[in-house]
Amino acid sequence: MKSVLVIVDWLHPANGGRNGLPQGETYIAPVRFLAQSESDWQDNAWSLKFTWLDKESSSGSWFGIAEFLSPEGPAEWLEPDNHFEIYEGPEPVGKVKVLASAKVMAGIKALA
Repeated sequence: MKSVLVIVDWLHPANGGRNGLPQGETYIAPVRFLAQSESDWQDNAWSLKFTWLDKESSSGSWFGIAEFLSPEGPAEWLEPDNHFEIYEGPEPVGKVKVLASAKVMAGIKALA
């Protein structure tokens, strides 16, 4: 499964974000990619699993590893510099940017 390095900027509650940030080391949520129209997103939503690497930032920006729950997920949407949003219900709660590709992540894992 393709894993990428991401940064998540959580929206402030005053801007429709969560009242509290997620607990635990992993988080699963539906996401909406910029390539998806409103109707496409509603009919073909994809969920990602986030594994947090650094969630101690007081700025509300967290670093993590993201991967599709399904192996059929559109891997081309997880390329560096792509942006998407995390949703809880009908509203976005976080904005995500892909920082490093699956190839870079595979190389890092091989070194570890």
